Amino acid sequence: MTIELEPFGSEARDGDLLISTVPAGAADFQAERGGFPRPVPPPCSTWSTTLAHPLAQAASRSGAVVVSGFDLLLHQAARQVELMTGIKPAPLAAMRQAGQAELARRAAC
Repeated sequence: MTIELEPFGSEARDGDLLISTVPAGAADFQAERGGFPRPVPPPCSTWSTTLAHPLAQAASRSGAVVVSGFDLLLHQAARQVELMTGIKPAPLAAMRQAGQAELARRAAC
């Protein structure tokens, strides 16, 4: 496996997976100027993002499959709840419901 780290504004290169871990709002300037200099390479590419934001939408318009990082963040939060409160297991179902409700609320704005 070869990994390349590229700054914003770099041209997307050929590859099987493109991962963005920037928080919402951090790359809005890139999305506003069109997202990418050219379409994300090949149609089977995946754009993985920790939070849905305009850059993920731009990637989707470029033909990438967008995968949310919600489950990753949910399980990180659950482990943090366990470590901070001693409650095991963390209330994962309630946390998932609350997170999905908040994402739905934000999407409606």
